[in-house]
Parts: sequence; C-alpha cells; structure tokens
Amino acid sequence: MLCYAQPGQEWTFFEIDPVVADIAADPKFFTFLSDARGRNVRCEIELGDARLTLRHFQDKLDILLLDAFGSDAIPAHLLTQEAFAEYRQHLRDDGIMLHAEGTLSWARADGGTFDLAYRRTLSMSSGIGSPGGVDDPAVRRVAVPV
Repeated sequence: MLCYAQPGQEWTFFEIDPVVADIAADPKFFTFLSDARGRNVRCEIELGDARLTLRHFQDKLDILLLDAFGSDAIPAHLLTQEAFAEYRQHLRDDGIMLHAEGTLSWARADGGTFDLAYRRTLSMSSGIGSPGGVDDPAVRRVAVPV
C-alpha cells in the first residue's frame, strides 16, 4: 500500500507486534518505509492494538484502511459496531473507511456492516487509482491498523 503514497502525505501504521514493526522498518528486509520517506512521505509505526491505540490518536484522517484480514485469525474486535463508531470519530467528515479484503469470503460478506456504518466504502481494489483513493494527491492523512 505504501508504494502508492504521494509526496506530502502522512501514513501511520498501527502494529501490535513489535517484532513485525522492527522487521517492516529494517531495509534489509523491506524498503517500503525508506522508499516512501525518500519520496517525502511521512511514515510512522505506532505500536499496540490498533483499536486501543487509535483512542489516543488525535489527527482526523482522510482514509482509515483496515488491513488485518490476511490470515485465518479473524480480528472480530475490529469489526464490531462499537469499533466502527470509534473509527468514524477519527475520520474527517468526507473521510473514507477502506478495507483490504484479501481472499477471505467472510470479509466480503462483512462488507454489509461497513456499508451500514459508512456512507461510502471501497474495497482495496477500488481504493487505488480512484478519486479519494490512497494514491490521490488530495489525500493527506492515512492510517493503517494491521
């Protein structure tokens, strides 16, 4: 996702596992963070459970991208109506809630919950190359709970 970041944007990743955060930040393994920083993209990794860490996050977001659905460990606490209410508090009035579905059919089925909670929802495939998508230069603030 970060490879789509535009100069001047700010991206915050929320990661619960410090080892994963260390590996992601080490250019011996991945260069997404260093490459983006080289393009004048501000990138940060916030450690902790995304839902709990977001409670202390003050910025209003253009996009909140949920990307925690890539395994069989379903993060059900990220999909409750209460969680959606919390996410909405962090979005600008015209902000977008974006979720990366992966290949899990339950995530696609749960899209109805997303649609009920937000006026406008996009899957990751439609969030790239779209007005207001992650690569739109008008987007300034993106957060990714992973």
